Amino acid sequence: MTHVSFGPDPRGPHTILTAHCGTHICIVPQGRSRKQSYRRCTISAPSLKTLYNLSEFECEDLSRVQTSRLAEHLLTHVHSVICHERDMKFVGRDNVRKHFRGSVGWTPYDFDPSRHVKYAILSHRWLDGGEPTYEEMRAGTASGLGYEKLMKFCEKAREYGVEFGWSDTCCIDKSSSTELDESIRSMFRWYRNATICIVHLANSEAIEDVLFDEWTRRGWTLQELLAPYHIKFFNKHWIPLTGDINDKVSKGVELMETLERATGIPRHELCWFNAGSMRVDERMVWAARRKTTRVEDVAYSLMGMFDVSLQIEYGEGGERAFRRLMEAIMQAGDPSVLNWSFVGSPKLGLAETRLEMNMTTLGLRVPLVILPLNLRSYLDDCGINIALDCPLCPTIQVIITTSGYVPSQMEFALGIVQLFNFQW
Repeated sequence: MTHVSFGPDPRGPHTILTAHCGTHICIVPQGRSRKQSYRRCTISAPSLKTLYNLSEFECEDLSRVQTSRLAEHLLTHVHSVICHERDMKFVGRDNVRKHFRGSVGWTPYDFDPSRHVKYAILSHRWLDGGEPTYEEMRAGTASGLGYEKLMKFCEKAREYGVEFGWSDTCCIDKSSSTELDESIRSMFRWYRNATICIVHLANSEAIEDVLFDEWTRRGWTLQELLAPYHIKFFNKHWIPLTGDINDKVSKGVELMETLERATGIPRHELCWFNAGSMRVDERMVWAARRKTTRVEDVAYSLMGMFDVSLQIEYGEGGERAFRRLMEAIMQAGDPSVLNWSFVGSPKLGLAETRLEMNMTTLGLRVPLVILPLNLRSYLDDCGINIALDCPLCPTIQVIITTSGYVPSQMEFALGIVQLFNFQW
């Protein structure tokens, strides 16, 4: 038996486990552990119809609906190429669909494809060289430290009862721009839907080492930390850092507290993160100290966190990619996108309502209240001070210190966006 699904038995207090082949049914009394022994019987297909009181037409219709639901789930939520963990061979979505086809149509209860299609996903810091490539895995020539890491990942994944695994080093055909584009846009969703995300911390031996591990400072690992519902951390020797099955619901707090200090992300966000274009100012701080190998990835790695989509255009440069990211975030209208603060400057208190913003051919359009400012300048020990005073509101004053030229012919104004208070 390679796969089972669980559902209530209408005949009494039992749980039915349906095998792939569709002819073997395992009955487990409710309350007994799934890992404990169970009694097994063989029931033919017609007996199942009798068991659930379904007609031939109802069975066929149910099978079609569930098959369609499985195919849609694979197309939307599962990567196009994954690795079968027992033989380390690539399989595509069609192969996965055929593999799980026997799970479909054998229960009239709600069919949830995510309970059948299970896979592990790897989060790690890439080696400087020696990671297995897509071409090497296809040809069966992969070797070296990177391949050994992949085999260790598959070994740990099997302990979670999954048959498939995915790694960003070798499961993306990077020679295909279409596949690369799909993979980068879908990455957050793939990590979120994984049965288990296995994290390998190559610089850590104990929990206290996580504070300085390179994994906590890379751009792509931010979404790999936030997206999964189930995550497990292993040290450099592939020894688990805790005794828990899922470190996001760990009984102990040491690991999550260490990750909070290392990343600056509150613990509740680490455990129960919701993607979206909200609290943009706060979330940008989480990403500010992280680095990526390619400058465009600074923006691309944040798409999933903010739940936006960008066309992948390597070569456009980091600034242009980040500008496109901000434009996409602004379309959601959350005012926190404008709530940037600097050392020594006030933090704007923006209302928790949707801000009317849209992009035009001239740039960003935002409704503002415009107040005129009068310019005056004076000298002190620090240099030339430019003071901007508002004649309509004397309490508003902006002072800028400069050592350069003061443009006396320029006019200044202050724009106010949905402010309700200042926080100094």
